Amino acid sequence: MWIDGKYAHSDGMDLTELLYVTNRFPAFHEKVVDLYNQSEEFQSLCNDYYLCIKSLDQWKIKIENDKKCLLEYTDLKTTLEQEMCRFLEKNCTN
Repeated sequence: MWIDGKYAHSDGMDLTELLYVTNRFPAFHEKVVDLYNQSEEFQSLCNDYYLCIKSLDQWKIKIENDKKCLLEYTDLKTTLEQEMCRFLEKNCTN
């Protein structure tokens, strides 16, 4: 079930990170679940993996937004340069 935007077991335990790992390594689904239930170190590793994925997703969005902004400013620069050239040609010819 989903609780506060995370996948959780009926006892309230957050399993979102486990879901990401089992989806990434489906051939090891049962072993991943067993390790997750038995090892705090593996739980920590799963949590780190989940946080890494979330951060990557945020960076991808930021980079895409930055690319759009960069393209807009590049287009603006080109437009302004063209206008300056026209202005200079019009006003600086003898």
